Amino acid sequence: MIGNGFDVQQTRPSTLSRRAPGGRSRLCHWGGMTLFEILAAVSVLGVLLIACAQMLAVMTVQQQAVRNRRAAVQMAQNAMERCFAAAWEQMGADKTAEIAAEIAAEGMLRGARVEIALKRAVDLHDGRTVQVAVAWREGAEEPERVERLTAWRYGTKQAEEAATPSREIQSRAARP
Repeated sequence: MIGNGFDVQQTRPSTLSRRAPGGRSRLCHWGGMTLFEILAAVSVLGVLLIACAQMLAVMTVQQQAVRNRRAAVQMAQNAMERCFAAAWEQMGADKTAEIAAEIAAEGMLRGARVEIALKRAVDLHDGRTVQVAVAWREGAEEPERVERLTAWRYGTKQAEEAATPSREIQSRAARP
């Protein structure tokens, strides 16, 4: 047996060894995975799929909340712009109610309530505080969410005075 390169001891299996002649364990003759390994892998994949599904559901709810808030802010800005576009003399409870009804009817946010309040500004002679609030609910059992904008509107005389720079600012601007 000199010419074939095999040792005599390697070709004869030992009864005391747990290894088969090819170096494999006698307990696993076919190779591959056991049933226990497959069940463990399937259970890990199942847990990961459930976690991904829950995360996807939470992200969807959060995206909808962001869209609703963005729509509410847009509605409040539109109402504020319409209040400022209206003539100073027309701004009263009737005009604000009309603007609020128009904004709510546009339907950017279903079930939203628009409220516009005009208040006399304490420190302004002919000025008013314009407050716009848009309220909505994300769901039936969710609390009501409110987005508010506040601005100050001046009468014609005060607006001209506010737009005119003071003498100090004019003198600074004139210096090189």
